[in-house]
Amino acid sequence: MLTVPPAGPTATSIIATTMAQDFFSIPISYIYTTENTYNVSVNISNLVSYMFFTLPIEADKPIYGLVFRPYPPYVPIDTNGILNISMSWGSRATCTFYIGDGSPLVSLPCDHYEQVSYSYLFSVVGVYHSKVFSINSLGSVNVSSSTGPIIVQIPVTKFSLLCPDNSNYIGPPWTVEYKRNVSFELVWDHQNNNRYPTNASYTIDFGDGIVSSPELLPTTFEDKNYYLWSSNCYKVFTFYHTYPAIRGGNYSVNINIWNLVSDVTYSAKHDLYEGLVGLGLT
Repeated sequence: MLTVPPAGPTATSIIATTMAQDFFSIPISYIYTTENTYNVSVNISNLVSYMFFTLPIEADKPIYGLVFRPYPPYVPIDTNGILNISMSWGSRATCTFYIGDGSPLVSLPCDHYEQVSYSYLFSVVGVYHSKVFSINSLGSVNVSSSTGPIIVQIPVTKFSLLCPDNSNYIGPPWTVEYKRNVSFELVWDHQNNNRYPTNASYTIDFGDGIVSSPELLPTTFEDKNYYLWSSNCYKVFTFYHTYPAIRGGNYSVNINIWNLVSDVTYSAKHDLYEGLVGLGLT
């Protein structure tokens, strides 16, 4: 007699007989409709003896449609990213996160009933090809991030844009033409363990309709002994612009610096004054 759980009054019993005197096999089919671990018991007996066996059966749904989706895919350093797992089908599985930064593997129970989320603190700059491995009694599946590698960067912070001579005259009698070459300085505060941004780019809007093409932010400095308001800073670079103004005016110059995890604009003001010529009183 073969007894199929669940146990108790609702257990299913299947009786099979055989006249075999030697080795024999009796195939018995039973459909499990709920995932679980079942202890199947077998009682083999005749008129003078019996033997009793138990056999654990793992009934599960196979894993299909496993998706690993980190959010955000680009993470500022020393902040948490959320690692999300979902699957279209599968039961009683274990999902193991491989981050790729040398940290220990983390395993969590998972199934198709609800999404599993794991919060992880990214503390090292890098590009991480993270994966998730999922396994249950029927097999295993592994997938990479659906959004590509997780990229951890230092965000843009602690810059200042300066115009050393923020007021200038334009036109006669100070300039022969209505043109003025003006200098600007980009400065970065390196103190208090500030960290320079990772793989940043920039554009400059000179306020007169001219915007520079994107360029990579330098990783070396023009001057490491630049003092700004009594603080030692690094001058990143100096840049110049010629204003071909017909008349004076007020210009707001903006430098936009960005990378994958940040986007910041720094501004400086510059005034151009047209000289007074031929002023008279009548």
